[in-house]
Amino acid sequence: MEITSNYFHILPIHNYRGLYLDNVNNGFHIEANTFEGDYIQNANYGLVIEKTGANINLVYNNRFSNLYYATSLQDQNRIPNSYDGLCIKCNDFDHNYFDIFPSALASLSEA
Repeated sequence: MEITSNYFHILPIHNYRGLYLDNVNNGFHIEANTFEGDYIQNANYGLVIEKTGANINLVYNNRFSNLYYATSLQDQNRIPNSYDGLCIKCNDFDHNYFDIFPSALASLSEA
């Protein structure tokens, strides 16, 4: 699955999400998107990634601005002790409260 070159305007509503991926484990690619909010005071999310498994998944060259949680990683997004799984790199983060927010169980491969 590819999600590329989109504009996500995230409303200033508590827990409002721009893009939410849950149990998507088919090797996704998210690139060249813009995730933009109006305010950072409310707990709004640009991108939420949850339980995506061990496939090579990429979040690359996106722009996140004026969000409370620009990118939130939840639960397992790779197999422990493995380099396969979620990779986040070369993204731009401007005026967010949290740029990349891993939950207690979140796991990110080294880039």
